[in-house]
Amino acid sequence: MAKSPVRDSATLAELIPPRILPRVLGRMDLIVVYVSIIFGSYASGQMANAGWQALGIWILAYVVFLIPAGMCALELGNLFPDEGGVYVWAGKTMGKMAGFFGGWLSWMPVFGAIATWSFIIVSFLATAFGLKFELWQQVGLQVLVIWISVGVALFSLRTAQTIVNQLFYPFMALAVLCFVVGVGYAIVNGPATPLPTSWTEFVPDLSKNGAIFALAVLLLLGVETPFNMGVEMKSVKESAPWMVFGGSLMLGVLYWMTTSGILLTTPAGEADPYLALSLTYQNAGIPWLVGITALIFTLTNLAQIVIYQYAYARLLFISGIERHLPKIFAYVDPRTRTPVAAILLQGAVLTLLVVIMYSIAGLASATQVLLAALTVVWCLSNYFFIFPVVIARRNYAHLYADPDRVAWKIPGGNFGVWLVTVVATVGNTVAIYYCFAAPWVADMSVADWAPQVGAVSGASIIIGAIVYFLNLKRSGSVDVEDELAQYAFLEGENQ
Repeated sequence: MAKSPVRDSATLAELIPPRILPRVLGRMDLIVVYVSIIFGSYASGQMANAGWQALGIWILAYVVFLIPAGMCALELGNLFPDEGGVYVWAGKTMGKMAGFFGGWLSWMPVFGAIATWSFIIVSFLATAFGLKFELWQQVGLQVLVIWISVGVALFSLRTAQTIVNQLFYPFMALAVLCFVVGVGYAIVNGPATPLPTSWTEFVPDLSKNGAIFALAVLLLLGVETPFNMGVEMKSVKESAPWMVFGGSLMLGVLYWMTTSGILLTTPAGEADPYLALSLTYQNAGIPWLVGITALIFTLTNLAQIVIYQYAYARLLFISGIERHLPKIFAYVDPRTRTPVAAILLQGAVLTLLVVIMYSIAGLASATQVLLAALTVVWCLSNYFFIFPVVIARRNYAHLYADPDRVAWKIPGGNFGVWLVTVVATVGNTVAIYYCFAAPWVADMSVADWAPQVGAVSGASIIIGAIVYFLNLKRSGSVDVEDELAQYAFLEGENQ
């Protein structure tokens, strides 16, 4: 057997979090986190641009991306049930640099995601109360949304998660209601988008809808994110399979139902790209439901942003512990056990990003460029937990031999692992290709689109490289015993 190129000893990222962070996330909490991170209320409206073929594209994205990627994350989450998820997985299998970049590339898209979501929240708010905001009001409200989410994320994880859980059920109910209303409308008036006459109309045509496929992958990204809080899960062994497989099934039902509901009430290509779920009721002749649903979506989307804030802050926290970032990011509040500096940094950078975006002419195009670049960077981070599965099977065979350590793994032995890895790699790579090859907006050519997406994606990688090399000397000189001693006062208080 080849010798592991990385050390098999525990790192600070594995040693410190279990001593100071409480295990508070149960099975239902994790399903809520998983679905909330991945499901986008705006998703089905944008997917509906492909007509009924959108349902086939959803299935394709599931088969070649979500399911295999989820299986990779689930196996690694069982093998290394640590705080930081992909940061630890890539670090243990491919070395420290890979660990940092896996975490960095996974973390960077949080800004595009939250910036977009804050815009959608304000749009839902305007719809709920029949208002039209001036530019400065729009910016101000988005910044307010960001800092409200920061404030809630600074609560203890148990408190923040309880708040989020309460908003999950009306969110689910509205998604189901969208489908029910769509079916009712189609029965009475006929479907707004004519039903397919042949199953072949569901078959994805990537030459025509490649950008929609890339969008579908974007809307399914995040399978690894809940594992950023691995130490805070009550039991990875018992809860993680329910989270990945149960959550994925729930996502599939939600996306299919909402996409169908929109197509049944709205002609293909005419759905509002952000507010389609609420406006479905207006198209169906139930205008009084628009304001109510928009207000509920305002709250549920805010809950989703809160999850993004605290789930992704754990990557900064781990980087701070290992000194790839300044030590301040390793600080946790003794009372709430939250990484305060990490969450505050995200709020500050997001505020700056929102202001910059509104200073750019052509905001709609800039938003789509940002989303495409977000998809590229996020998909690049996926390689850091897709490839490590194969490496882990070779380098950590002794851990796999312990059934209590690896309670779930990809079935089928080496063949199963390679099959899942190859399929996930192909799906991930095709999505990246279509982020460049097919503009997500009608008023831009590939010649204009691709360089902008590449510039934003490249800047994310370059900034990461600068951060890594600036802190390389500091990260290599950390004394393990000294670091453990500094956190000793928190150990006795941990519950």
